[in-house]
This record gives sequence, C-alpha cells and structure tokens, in this order.
Amino acid sequence: MATTSFTGMHVGHASFKQVVDAMAIDGFVEVIAGEAYRADRAGRPGVATRFRATNALLEMALGFGVTPCSWAKHFQPLPRLGRITNPILLRSSSEHFKGKKLPGKAVAIPKGLSTVQALGETVNDINAFLARQDLDLGPYQHRFFQRIFSQGDCLPIYGWDKGGRLYSAGKDNYQQAPGDERSAFRFNGEATVEIDIGSSFLTIYRKLSGVEFDPVADPYDIPGLSRFASKSWVVMTFGHDRHHVRWPSDVKRKYQDGYEKHGASEWGTGDLQLDHPYRDTHALMLKALPELSEWATSPIRWGDLQYRESCAVVEVVHTLAVRYGIPALPVHDSIRVQVSARGVATRALSDAFQKHVGIIPIMNAK
Repeated sequence: MATTSFTGMHVGHASFKQVVDAMAIDGFVEVIAGEAYRADRAGRPGVATRFRATNALLEMALGFGVTPCSWAKHFQPLPRLGRITNPILLRSSSEHFKGKKLPGKAVAIPKGLSTVQALGETVNDINAFLARQDLDLGPYQHRFFQRIFSQGDCLPIYGWDKGGRLYSAGKDNYQQAPGDERSAFRFNGEATVEIDIGSSFLTIYRKLSGVEFDPVADPYDIPGLSRFASKSWVVMTFGHDRHHVRWPSDVKRKYQDGYEKHGASEWGTGDLQLDHPYRDTHALMLKALPELSEWATSPIRWGDLQYRESCAVVEVVHTLAVRYGIPALPVHDSIRVQVSARGVATRALSDAFQKHVGIIPIMNAK
C-alpha cells in the first residue's frame, strides 16, 4: 500500500485506495492491515497489507458468471507499457533477521539527477521497443522493465554502481518461469533460444581480484563433486556475506527435486548432505577456488558483481533493440532471443561483457 509501489503502474495509489475503501465499507472486501518492519523489534518481520474477498463479493461475481476457477477468462492482460515515469528504482541495503535475508526498502531518488535520467532513458528505449513486439510467453507476462539498484543508503553521494539488474514488473512476469518453460517462449512467431554467460559472478570476481585463471575452463568441473554441488556452493557463497556452515534447506530441496525428476546419476541418493557432506564439499571448493577463501573480508561484494554483469546485459538488450531490431528478454545473467538472432546476440553479449569486465566469457546456448 506504499505510494511508491504504484509508481509507473496503470492504476495510481489514490484511485486504488478509494476503490478498496469503498468495497470494504460495503462488505465486499476484508482488509488485514500490514505491519511495518522494525529492526529493533524482537519478533517477526513486517508483513504487507492483505485483502480477502468476502462471500458477498464472490456471490456478486457468480451472478456474472465469474468464479475463482474461471476469472482468467474474464480478465485480460493489459498492454505492455512503452515509457514509464520511474524506470530506475533504488533500494537500501538488505538486512538479516533470524537467519533470513530481508530485501532492502525503497529509497526516494532526488529529482533531476542527470545520471538517473540517462539510465532511465536506456531502460525506456527498451520498454518502448518491446511494447511493439509480439511476445508469446505462455502463462507469463512482461509489462515493462525497471532497473533496480541496491545499497542506496548513502544518498546523495551514491555512485549508482551496486546491483542494477533489469526486472520485469509483476509477480507473474516471465523471469519467474523455470528454464524448461522459458524454452517454449516465441517472439514474433519464432522459436527462441537462451544465451547465458558461463559462471558470470565467479568470472567477474576473479577478474576484479586479479586472479590468473583459464577463462575457457569449466570452474564447476571439480573431481569428487557433482556439478550441482559445486555450482550451488559458489552461488550461495556469493549470495551471502560470508561462508555458510551447512547446506541451506532450499538448496537441499532443489537437489531432492532433481533426483525425483531425473533419478540417480548426478543426483545420487537425493540427499545432498549424504551425497556431498558440506564440510568435505567446502574443503574441496576452497582447494579448487582458493581466491574465495577470503570472500568474507573481500572489498568486492555481490552488489559490485551484479553491477558489472547488469551493465553488460542492459547494454546488449538495448543494442539489439535499437540497432538490430531484435527483441531480447534478460533473465539475470542470460538473454532469450529468437533462434535466427542467436549469432548476433551471442557476439553482442560477449562484446558487452568484455567491455565491462575485461574478459571474454564462456557463452552457453540452450
């Protein structure tokens, strides 16, 4: 219900609040007020305002033939927006609460900053181009992009060099789709392919750290470990401010899901701790990647890694749109393009990564 949550949306905060208040008064909607997060409070973190349809609303909708099972037939997606008012967002540093990472809060951006205006123009160029394309994303949507920067606690001297990925708006956006479902996407009637930067964060970290390494070797090919274990260890390390001491529950769950879906081979017994005891895995990973032993005290943080990666991805999506007329949808360290654009897109992504990181990365297409 924060006013900033409606920035750039089809419906403004004032209009939404008037409708909700009227529906609550008439007994059609039950509103459960949210509670702000306070770091000094011993208890659960803040929760958002929630809305629940009452029986009166369900009965009224039923009179028009609208049921909870058929609502999607009656409500069509709104058209994609071309140019939005606030294409650049800034969030504060994330916090940890009872072992969980809480996302940063929205930070107001002073008006008239030339740097922000230039960054926003690039994002809106991409939005305007994609608004004219026929994007068949199955049950998923793409409305518009916003580029979100992080760790914005030091305004007005913020350097706009932390985070910076392009995020597709809405909880049903295509970036939430699993890889196997993204493979069914079609752009302008043509099948698509996804091109990703191999071990993107690790490559950037090594380059920024001045580490000598073979840029074409697979860093996840480590004797005694499955690729899932070695890659998961690197990903979760970069996602935390220090080394873990055990496998996180979500990583163990993904490993078990892989076993249930594909059976044995790489997935062993389906029990990650049993197949790859964390203490042993940690030792093997630090032996193979000794540069990560200093991760907890390194001046290079995840925001720096994401920023370099985002610069390359934003540049290539923008270049493909305005120079070649090719739609590209980013998924963090990868882009999805039409099959016919695979060659052009691969070269453009490689060139952009080399420009912003200083090395030609491994490129994978799937």
